[in-house]
Amino acid sequence: VTVHAVNDVRVTGHHAINYTSLQDAIDALPKNMSGNPITVKFENGTYDFGTTQIYIIDFTGGIFTIQGNTNNTGSGTYNVILRGQNSSEKGIFSCKQCPNITIKHIEFQANGSDQSNYLVTVQKSDAYIYSCKFSRTATGSDNSRGIYILDNSNARISHSYFSQLNYAVYAKQNSNVNVATCEDYGTKPIFGVSAVQGAIVKPMSTEIHGSTADYDTSFGGLITNKNGLILGETILT
Repeated sequence: VTVHAVNDVRVTGHHAINYTSLQDAIDALPKNMSGNPITVKFENGTYDFGTTQIYIIDFTGGIFTIQGNTNNTGSGTYNVILRGQNSSEKGIFSCKQCPNITIKHIEFQANGSDQSNYLVTVQKSDAYIYSCKFSRTATGSDNSRGIYILDNSNARISHSYFSQLNYAVYAKQNSNVNVATCEDYGTKPIFGVSAVQGAIVKPMSTEIHGSTADYDTSFGGLITNKNGLILGETILT
């Protein structure tokens, strides 16, 4: 699937066809991938999805990849920028019940004032997010979150960069998250890494600083020490 514009999406292969929305193209793909990968590739450009959510739901049996320009890494200029202004728990991409999702080489921007502005949500899924940028360009207060992981998901986030958001990485509901070689840039997020409701987050070689706190936990969330953690034996009487 190649995205040339929000309203120009092309599926190539044995049956080439054009779609006027990305969601229509994704919905036409087989849910059982039978070992065959699916790639949604964005051509260079800025794509403003507004309040539209793109759902990736119930794809099994292969790797589902969403990617931009593979030459883009670090905190510099990215050729593929996705913008959105969704409400709470709704991302530009919302992945649910997918055992193998990869998102890489894309800059995500929250551009709605006074919106929740979630950028990527991962629910009941296993996701690998690599070499992406997450930022907020809107003014005013909001509840913006870069990567929102919930409902017993597993996620690996590496070589990604975060700026101006309320929360860079937010995990909840017994999710298990590895954050490796990630950093803040420009204006710091308010909170770097957050774990709530039984989620476990393991930072490794990571420096996502927050203006209020680098790390934030509540309701049984756990964040391990980025330099490692040895738990001593405790006997409860």
